[in-house]
Amino acid sequence: MFWMNTRKIRYELQKQLILDKSLELFSRKGFSQTSIVDIAKESNISKGLLYHYFSSKDQLFEEILVSSFNSIFKYFNVSDDDIIKSGEFENFILEVFKSLEQNYLNWKLIFQLFTQPEMSERAILLLNKSEPVIKFRNTISAFFEMKNKINPEIRTTYFVSMILGIAVTYLQNPARYPLRQIAEIIIEEFIKN
Repeated sequence: MFWMNTRKIRYELQKQLILDKSLELFSRKGFSQTSIVDIAKESNISKGLLYHYFSSKDQLFEEILVSSFNSIFKYFNVSDDDIIKSGEFENFILEVFKSLEQNYLNWKLIFQLFTQPEMSERAILLLNKSEPVIKFRNTISAFFEMKNKINPEIRTTYFVSMILGIAVTYLQNPARYPLRQIAEIIIEEFIKN
């Protein structure tokens, strides 16, 4: 039993190393210019061993993107009735901004990858099919509808766009960006009004 747990831990650590090195390479060289050989070399493994973990470069991209955004959705705690309360929504916003601060380098690399012209559309299509993203959008839309906001779906798109725009701007110059004050304004605009 001990050896099986050790083997599984080593497998997961190696898999995470491959994901981390892939993200760095995709962000620095671009997705198209990064080869499986590049990723294997950066990960200090053979090309064949890399295929033991991931079937393709596309699978690596998908895993990086989905796992990164899912890491934010873990803060999206909705009460048992699947209706988000104002306090839960406020906490989610604060946790997203805290994640930007605490995981700055990771998010900078994710957004560099996300904004590459050849990857942007793929990323959006992939995220829009993701179950956590769909649930998130539906829950936020229901929140806006419950608050009697006009066009709750459009308001949800506006909210998501604001958060993404703030993230990109913050990642360009974190030392000078008033992230905490912006969070307070977002909470005021979307939750308290």
